[in-house]
Amino acid sequence: MDRTTARMIREELEHLINAGLSDSVPIHEDLIGSVKVGSCIYGDGHATFKVEVTQKGGKTKKASDFDTYCHRYGLKPEDMGKEFESNGETFVICGLKPRSSKYPILGKSKENGSTYKFSPKAVLNHFRLQGV
Repeated sequence: MDRTTARMIREELEHLINAGLSDSVPIHEDLIGSVKVGSCIYGDGHATFKVEVTQKGGKTKKASDFDTYCHRYGLKPEDMGKEFESNGETFVICGLKPRSSKYPILGKSKENGSTYKFSPKAVLNHFRLQGV
């Protein structure tokens, strides 16, 4: 199996899982909030995928990590989901990578949906300028 095939399979799996959840299957209705098919290890004719399941009303791993570690960077748990600007583009804080020392804050572009890494200084400067 190659990388392209593994990516196509991952997209199809995520689509099938989320389509099944939207069909209002009673057993899942109160249990599962979201399912994300993540990274993959693949080899000769096989693939193993990481799957993250978030309980309905629960927090994702990114959100939990943000709550736990945001104070290290001068942020508050309620900053998750706040908007900020960088180079004329608007981003939404969507997580934190505590093991990344220079650029631990994750921001999702409102323009293209891609996730980028930011320094705490860049985000805090924006908040300070906006009076947040």
